[in-house]
Amino acid sequence: MKTPSYSEANGGDVRTTVKYLQPDSKNVRYFSKGIEVNTGKYDDVSVVVHDARPNKEEYTLENGGFALIQHSSKLTDFYAREQLDKIYSAEIASLVKSLTGADDVVIFSPPILRKTEAKVGSAYQPRAADVHTDYSSANAEDTAPKHANGDIKYSRFAFINVWRAITPPPQDWPLAVVDARSVSLDEGIPYPMIIVDKIPEKLPILPQPLYTIEGANFCFKPEHRWYYFRDMKIDEVLVFKLYDSDRHHGAESWRCPHTAFFNPTEGTIPRESVEVRTICYFK
Repeated sequence: MKTPSYSEANGGDVRTTVKYLQPDSKNVRYFSKGIEVNTGKYDDVSVVVHDARPNKEEYTLENGGFALIQHSSKLTDFYAREQLDKIYSAEIASLVKSLTGADDVVIFSPPILRKTEAKVGSAYQPRAADVHTDYSSANAEDTAPKHANGDIKYSRFAFINVWRAITPPPQDWPLAVVDARSVSLDEGIPYPMIIVDKIPEKLPILPQPLYTIEGANFCFKPEHRWYYFRDMKIDEVLVFKLYDSDRHHGAESWRCPHTAFFNPTEGTIPRESVEVRTICYFK
């Protein structure tokens, strides 16, 4: 694995802790409205999250797997579900297509609103506070052809997340990503994600037979290089790869583990955010 070069420390860097899965642990994640529960065992590991903003031009989807992009939305209300589903989804599909050069872009799930302290039963999901990717490699390979529906012809595909803070900075729990070039091919422990009306009192319960959603947790590796963009504003988006089938042809920047992290230095405003998950298809 080639070791990427990194800029010197700057004033926006943050020392904090992130939750890595313990190497001997297995996780099951349960989703319900306003709550997510994990059964895995985690370690709070101290890391430095580097502020990539001073050198933002160095980081692209092909150079690290993530990028900060200027993007102003036409939405008048980021909390209005109808606007998110219709206007915002179309905007993000157009943005991702222009950024990647993809022939087709599919939005395959509704935009997700998150809040630092979401309430059970609310329209918000809580912050995702463990080191993960939203799709395991196997699940990504299985999901892409299903959403192509036989109508989209492609030789390569990529899952890309577009994340936006909708409350002003400085946010208390920003999003951090791992530079994809610092992640080994053999990393990632798959875990099932189960959507339920109510979290069961006794965990875990087994997935249903047709259950297909699967993410991946990560264990601590000192090689991981963490980044965020300090003080993100509403006209900026963090775009990052969840999976790129180009990995089969030697691409280094094919997935970015990520997590929310507590900013102890200056984060004071409870973070609210919206994210959209896309699949890009290339002929």
